[in-house]
Amino acid sequence: MSDVGVFEENSTGAKNEVVKVLLVINDANGNSLVTDIFAFYPPYNKGALFDIPGNIGDIFEHSLKRTDRIDAIYREKGLETYVSEIEDLTDTVIPFTLDIDIENLGLLTDLLGGLNVLVYSPVDAVGENGERYLLPSGQVTLDGDKVKTYVSYRLAGEGDSDVDDRRQNVLVALLAAVSENRENILAELIPNKKSGLTLQGPIQFDYGAFTS
Repeated sequence: MSDVGVFEENSTGAKNEVVKVLLVINDANGNSLVTDIFAFYPPYNKGALFDIPGNIGDIFEHSLKRTDRIDAIYREKGLETYVSEIEDLTDTVIPFTLDIDIENLGLLTDLLGGLNVLVYSPVDAVGENGERYLLPSGQVTLDGDKVKTYVSYRLAGEGDSDVDDRRQNVLVALLAAVSENRENILAELIPNKKSGLTLQGPIQFDYGAFTS
């Protein structure tokens, strides 16, 4: 089985500094579907998500040497260059990156017991390549296959912002699921975990901290 994602540390930060992680979900074909900066402040256990829309345009002289969308950098130059350009764009250093493809997003979703998202209306649509998209409406817990559908489909008349909102919802739901399952995750990482041991370290996820 392939790794669920790529987690890299680009530099070392002080304990009380804001921890910044670049979160990327890709389509397994070299394209970024959604990119966010997760900023977390350990002393208060609070954080926020900041969206980096793929359609942001600029003159990317260092990487592409032309004007284009920022997600073209991920597709053509890879993750390292993509992070560098986002750091320049936001004028901040991003020490950590988490890059996960859509197939492994599905696997991770199932390992976490599903992701809870809001589907505003039932979805019954056919994609450009004939694939069928079916989703129930309401506040639902989606399994891995349904999550892959949720981040992939586009209905007639929808714009980039509609699709991006759904993908943002998946990131929030993913972080919430990690928070809710942190003791189980720790038990898997430390098989002989003693009773009462809590998840420690520079990042402790708190669902109430997530905003978008």
